Amino acid sequence: MFTLGSRIGFPAVCQRAAFPFHFSKTEINADREKGVSKTSLFLCVLAGSISISLTHAGKAYAQQNTVLAPEFVPGETIMDRFNRLHQPEGFEFGPFKINPRLDVGLGYDTNIFDSDHHVRDDGFVTTTAGASAVASNENYFAALDGSISRATYFSDASNDAWYGALSANGWKNVGTNFHLTGNAYVAREIEARDDPQTTGETEPVEYWHYQTGLGFETLNAIITTSAGIGYDRRDYDNVSGESGTIDLSERNINEIDGTTRFTYHIADDRSIYLNLLGNIRLPDDKFDTNDIQRKSSGILATIGSNYTINSAITLTGAIGYQGQYYVDSEVHNANGPYASVSANWLLGEFTQVLASFEHGYYESFDVQSPGYWQNIGSIGVTQELRRDLVFIATATVADRDFIDSSRRETVYALNANVKWSVATGIVISLENTFEVQEARSNGTDFTSNLTLLHITKTF
Repeated sequence: MFTLGSRIGFPAVCQRAAFPFHFSKTEINADREKGVSKTSLFLCVLAGSISISLTHAGKAYAQQNTVLAPEFVPGETIMDRFNRLHQPEGFEFGPFKINPRLDVGLGYDTNIFDSDHHVRDDGFVTTTAGASAVASNENYFAALDGSISRATYFSDASNDAWYGALSANGWKNVGTNFHLTGNAYVAREIEARDDPQTTGETEPVEYWHYQTGLGFETLNAIITTSAGIGYDRRDYDNVSGESGTIDLSERNINEIDGTTRFTYHIADDRSIYLNLLGNIRLPDDKFDTNDIQRKSSGILATIGSNYTINSAITLTGAIGYQGQYYVDSEVHNANGPYASVSANWLLGEFTQVLASFEHGYYESFDVQSPGYWQNIGSIGVTQELRRDLVFIATATVADRDFIDSSRRETVYALNANVKWSVATGIVISLENTFEVQEARSNGTDFTSNLTLLHITKTF
């Protein structure tokens, strides 16, 4: 199936929508999951989570390449500018600006199961219909998005799937420099084939995903505060495997998350912060099929800093402690240092370089192993070739060391993507992802290459 590697960072192509109060295994903070592998390609295109709404700027080629064109805004990223310049007007309905969208894609995957023993290639067609709506003024902001998608494979019909998502988020000004914030999300999702806890079923692993959160934030002060509480629910379907139906109810889970952040603004271009996140994870089943209790509670406490140099280079770093504590004495707790660092460099108007590294824990049960510690690093470049043509390339390496297990995996991924706005409201995107996973012990080795050509029409 096309659901790609959620564990590998790809900052330029598709960033999964982050819910600030969510603290699950795949989203321990807002920047941990930026898909670079096959998951990111498909979820962007099929689920429409970051569907790029593009229109042609209506300018001649020479005008589009004018140095220091009027459209240039200092400090704006290349993709921000690309999206802004090509965003269609949409339709107005009351206070909302609405942008419907349609997407059709054609792809080819050399290893649709990400398998070392069941290697099979196939082509596929994707279709997505969706819409976004935004309303805002000085007192509130509200954003809504919805999409429904279908993937149809040429040969292996077991991989065909419907899925989609509805989301809402925003804030309301309830006093001087004080906002109430909220979000809600419901989706039919498909687990990544290269997810470490998935198995080689011929059917994709599908589940319902629900999120909601409420919080507040203070603004325009030397020290600002934000805090919130959230709820997350995942409900898995059973799947048909080579030996019959596989019951995945042991993975159904409820999670309650809380977060608090204090930020000291040293100057407009630099700040330091203290971030505290906590979770309680409550599975539906007290014991899984290995008689293990998966119930746990966790914390992530970090001290970090943001520093911008000449409006061109933004450096971000954080260090701290991360722990996940399990009620089952047979399961080893995960506790240790957490660290992340990133650099975002705008080299003039037309080139952007982004590099990042993170060391942290991810929950992913494998018998008695509750998960793994991961080191992940990536470097990417975004190049504006013309005002209507952007090239993006990213290289990523991730190493996973499983707790209380000899299992270890290293993943290498290369991604290249070209986006071209060819006419009013129409963008053509050609993307290729090459991924290699090397495993020791009971892990899985695989190599896959996925190519995806798609056209998006935004109204």
